[in-house]
Amino acid sequence: MKRYVLRRVALAIPTLFLVSVIVFAMMRLMPGDVATRMVEGHAYAPTLAALRKDLGLDRPVYVQYAEWISGIVLRGDFGNSYWTRQPIWDEFVRRFPVTLELAVLTIIVSVVIGVLVGIVSAVRQDTASDYIGRILAIMALSVPYFGLAVLVVVLPSIYFKWTPVWTYAPLTRDPLENLKIMIVPALVFGVTRAGPIMRIMRSSLLDVLRQEYIRTAWSKGLSERTIVLRHALKNALIPVISLIGLQMPLYIGGSVIIEAIFRLPGVGLFFFEALNKLDYPVVQSVNLIIAAMVVGLNLLIDLSYAFLDPHPLSIAAGPSWPRRRWAPRWPSPWRCRARVRGTRTCGSRCCARSRSARSAGSSSSSCWRPRCSPTSSCPTASRRRACRSGSSR
Repeated sequence: MKRYVLRRVALAIPTLFLVSVIVFAMMRLMPGDVATRMVEGHAYAPTLAALRKDLGLDRPVYVQYAEWISGIVLRGDFGNSYWTRQPIWDEFVRRFPVTLELAVLTIIVSVVIGVLVGIVSAVRQDTASDYIGRILAIMALSVPYFGLAVLVVVLPSIYFKWTPVWTYAPLTRDPLENLKIMIVPALVFGVTRAGPIMRIMRSSLLDVLRQEYIRTAWSKGLSERTIVLRHALKNALIPVISLIGLQMPLYIGGSVIIEAIFRLPGVGLFFFEALNKLDYPVVQSVNLIIAAMVVGLNLLIDLSYAFLDPHPLSIAAGPSWPRRRWAPRWPSPWRCRARVRGTRTCGSRCCARSRSARSAGSSSSSCWRPRCSPTSSCPTASRRRACRSGSSR
């Protein structure tokens, strides 16, 4: 377990490095100039050259990257926003609870809907319930979450002349009002993410229900509810957990569009506004923080396999000690004590007579065939094979 965790952490370092390089390069390749926008539209400085020097944009690109990444690695400083001059980390910490609440509610909605529909479809295979569940899964996979979010916001205003007021209320201040505001974005986002979970849950549960131990449970007279929920569901959830881990970037990254549509003051809205303003440090730092969170969450998902099925984790971790190719398989009293002409031989009187014959100058010994024949009393089959290989020489 320890070696596996250390290996995954070591692989996360180059991943985060590549993410930082790609995001930094993409922001510099985007059309437009943040300094020009700040001078022309908001008069942040008297001249463009003075503002570029103040922001550090007059230096070479590699110097800007080295200063940014060294501040994060050495001091934990993600820099300040170009527009607000506020620390990026403080703003991220202030907005992250909104994004976390939306992601948790979305995961709960998608898992509950996907697992329940998948169980019903698998248990009632090739029935009307199965067909309805498969149709719902295909529809959830086909409809984009941002399109459904726009319809939820626009259609009431067109047909019912009513526009919902999305005024955010913190969870700690008014939990009921907060739930009223967050439940609609979570349902919109969670329903679209439940489609893959439905299909994976159905196929996984069908495979488990065909196993031998499930047939044994049926033969014992157990009820269908006990067999499905107590014996089959645990093993069928392993692919679902893996899928949730793979969808974790979508849960976090998808909140950018959802928060922008429903005007929720989370990290997604913070990132979207910074991207529109070309606020380089904010976009770079938010991307790097979210990438680190996704890598960490994937590691936790992999480690959770140990509680459901520890065998794959032990295989991935590898052997805990290096094994020698010629290590003996028998106890130490019978261990081979002589190696004649590159062949492993037994530790009986045959080996002693062979050594005495070699010391006397003889090129061969007559003890191999009578002492080490297949019919002799060698204690193990391994010693017989070693003796036969020696006698063949």
